[in-house]
Amino acid sequence: MQAGSDSSTQQRLFVAIHCPLSAPVQAVLDELRAAQLIDGSGLRVVAADTLHITLKFLGSVADERIPALRGLLTSLGPLHETFSVALGSVGSFHSALWLGVAPHPQLLGLAQSLSGALEPFGFAADARTFRPHVTLARLNRNPRFDRNAWLQLHRDTPWATIEVRDLRLYRSETRAEGARYSIVHTVALRHSA
Repeated sequence: MQAGSDSSTQQRLFVAIHCPLSAPVQAVLDELRAAQLIDGSGLRVVAADTLHITLKFLGSVADERIPALRGLLTSLGPLHETFSVALGSVGSFHSALWLGVAPHPQLLGLAQSLSGALEPFGFAADARTFRPHVTLARLNRNPRFDRNAWLQLHRDTPWATIEVRDLRLYRSETRAEGARYSIVHTVALRHSA
């Protein structure tokens, strides 16, 4: 089975963990939004209600395959217990500012389990190492925003611990103002004793 099909409509999908908004994260998003208002800043801050930790990007998926993906996630959720992860240091990729997630064996196990379960559906395992993070803002090619100063400023900021309670299948729509995410399916993890 291939990841997509030419004979139907397709949706860009990914599987992620919702990241609830904490006071420190809200404060930094507000700070980034203020910087975004400066002409030419080159920043696009993500919407607070869409913060997430991507476990697996699926790409374009034919609509008729979505029920099977829902079934797969529904069967996978109860195999994993709820857990907590600490949000940690800030960082950046070429085009994004992000908040790192402290290494956690259950998070890594969940990502590996998901990746393995998706392989028979035609979704290859990622060649890159899993680096869990929460994207806070995207940067244009030549931003005027001082990324290094921002990273230095927030290097020691205490963030938060979040409860991982479910898996979510998200749809991503690319728009002029940035990506817009909507939830396609949510599956609860098993409550830990």
